[in-house]
Amino acid sequence: MQKLTLLQTNLSDLASLSLGRKIRYIREFLQNEYGNVFSGKSVANRIQLISPSTLIQIEKDRAKDVYFGVVEAIAKDFGANLELFTNDFYKTKLPDSVDLIPLPVNDLIQEQNESENESILNGINPLLENSHHIKIQVSRQSSNMAEQPVVIVKSKEKYSKKEIFVVLSTIFNQVRTLDVALNPELDDLISSNNAIILSKEFINHMNNLSLDFPWYEKQQKIELDNQSYNLAQKYTEQLIKNHDAVKEKRKEK
Repeated sequence: MQKLTLLQTNLSDLASLSLGRKIRYIREFLQNEYGNVFSGKSVANRIQLISPSTLIQIEKDRAKDVYFGVVEAIAKDFGANLELFTNDFYKTKLPDSVDLIPLPVNDLIQEQNESENESILNGINPLLENSHHIKIQVSRQSSNMAEQPVVIVKSKEKYSKKEIFVVLSTIFNQVRTLDVALNPELDDLISSNNAIILSKEFINHMNNLSLDFPWYEKQQKIELDNQSYNLAQKYTEQLIKNHDAVKEKRKEK
C-alpha cells in the first residue's frame, strides 16, 4: 500500500480529539483511500484483540478502559506512529505533515474480482496476529506409517509465541518421559533430544521459514480434509476386506 499523508490541518483536528475519536478519525481517513480494507470490522478482525462492536465502543468513547496493546495494534495496522494517539504529541509544535504507511492487508486484493474482494477484505491475515489458538492432534501410527486420528483438541484461549514454545516443550518432554518409562533402554538414545532445544528450533523455523510452514486458508483446509477423509475411508474399507479375508482363511484351516 502507498503511504498517505496527514497534513498539519489534520493534525490540528486530531489535537482536540479524545483517544477513541483519534482512532476513528485516522481509520476513516484511511478508509476514504482504501475503502472497506479499513472498515471497523476489517480492522478489528485483523488485530484480533477486540471485536468489531468493541472497536465501535472505543471510537465513540464508550469503553471504560482501553488496553494499551489494543492501541499499539491499531497503530501498527494503520501504519501510524503510536505517539499520534497520545496527548503529549500535540502539546509541542506540530510538524507540517505525518506519513501513514499501512501494512499490506493482502497482496491479492488488486487481483481479485469484486465478489472475491469482499471475502478477502473481511478476512484475517494471520501474519498480523500476535497470538493464536492452538490445535493439537493425536494420532495412532502403524508400522507402515499409516495414521488414524484419535483426538483433536483446540485451545479456548489464544497463545503467544512464548506460550506456544511452552506447549511444545511440554509435549516433547512428556512424550520422551513416557517412552523412557515404557522402555528404559531408550533413555540414552533420546537423551540428546532436549525438549527446550527442539522447541526453540521449531519456533525459529515457524517465524523465519513461512513457506516451509505454510498457512492453510480455512475453506481450502476444509476441502483438503474432506478429500483426505474420503481417501482414508477407501483405505480403511480395503483394510477391513483384507482383515476379513485373513480371518476366513484361518477358519478354513
